[in-house]
Amino acid sequence: MEILVNREAVTHVISSPNTTAVRRQALIEVASILDFAGDTLGLPAQDRYMRVVEINRPYVVWNVVAADLLSTEPLARCYPVIGCAAYRGYFTIEGAAREANRLQRRGYDVHVSGIAAYSTLGWFDDPLLSTFLDWPVERLAELLFHELAHVVVYVTGDSAFNEAYASFVGERGVTRWLKERGGDLEAYRLRRQARDRLDNYLIAWRERLRRLYAGDDSEETKTERKRWAMQEIGRCYRRHRVPLGAGRFDGYMEAPFNNARLAQVATYGYWVPAFEALFSAGREDWKIFHADVIALSELPRGERDERMLRLRQEEEAKNRDDHGTEEIECEPLSDHSIDAEATG
Repeated sequence: MEILVNREAVTHVISSPNTTAVRRQALIEVASILDFAGDTLGLPAQDRYMRVVEINRPYVVWNVVAADLLSTEPLARCYPVIGCAAYRGYFTIEGAAREANRLQRRGYDVHVSGIAAYSTLGWFDDPLLSTFLDWPVERLAELLFHELAHVVVYVTGDSAFNEAYASFVGERGVTRWLKERGGDLEAYRLRRQARDRLDNYLIAWRERLRRLYAGDDSEETKTERKRWAMQEIGRCYRRHRVPLGAGRFDGYMEAPFNNARLAQVATYGYWVPAFEALFSAGREDWKIFHADVIALSELPRGERDERMLRLRQEEEAKNRDDHGTEEIECEPLSDHSIDAEATG
């Protein structure tokens, strides 16, 4: 309510003498981005993001993700109307920290991350926030396309589907937007490719751990190998920094990993290749694509997941060289034991 009450009209902020040149230019760019979203990407951009809110903090919310100590699945956080999600958001870092501490005391792996924007799924007139208005223009466009996609499709209780769809729309939308405005498409493509390779690297680790947790080893052995694996994620990354971004993600990779952090990566990235395959199958027509996604969203969860898995596998087979991490060799999870570590 505080955010909604403090909204100012974009036109008023642009004309105000107190508005910086940088902020004024960002708001002018937003108008162009929204026009493109509606006219070209088939997104519901009309009469959206018409107001601005200044927030005196780096993030608008902090998301808390939790997972069992021996599970790669995020703990479902459930709400009225919108159903369950893979996270719970807090408007203060103190609130997020209290929840994280409560979950840790209950025995969960926990990860807290700051979020610059969120969507109310069309229930409210979401404003532009100071937390992202100073971003580079292509990042700003990607975020707005992402949030508008949530208004098109939102499946109750399936965060991985919702977030991957919105992530794909954001990435592919910016590719088309840069191409039409004559922007540096190649630089953006290389940045996204590096990020996709890192995400695939982390998702592969999550899959390794999923198989470990589902296996017949004792709980003690699983816990021991998990502890080693969470350290090896960083060690293996450092051995393969060149294909994994050439140092671009060093800061991101310094933070410790646990099941919750890996679950968050997978929530946003696991199904993106499936949406790429669906987009290609519809001849890259955005109206056809959105209609196909809506049709998928109406399937029962099991049937939808099976269809998404087939699409993901098709896309991975087609683009293995672009985004795969097959040449990156990490220590085998199954070979590790405390005795092996102690003896070298």
